[in-house]
Amino acid sequence: MEQPPHATPENAPEKAPNSVIDNESNNTIDNIAPHLTPSNTPESPSNKTATWLKRLGIGGFLFFLGKGLLWLFLGKAALDALCN
Repeated sequence: MEQPPHATPENAPEKAPNSVIDNESNNTIDNIAPHLTPSNTPESPSNKTATWLKRLGIGGFLFFLGKGLLWLFLGKAALDALCN
């Protein structure tokens, strides 16, 4: 099987496309991370909703985890009572 040629100075590209280091472009915070602009600060309604949904999810997980562990404990207690 033929292997691709290795990058040498003769066949290496001048600059990689979508290079991480690009001093020629106008990289501002608005272009790089638009989600960090003042319109999406933690006080905005969409982030408040997301925060409450995350809290609700964590609370729901903990509730059902406790409920499942309780049922396992009660099941073991019932089996122990029946077998003895």
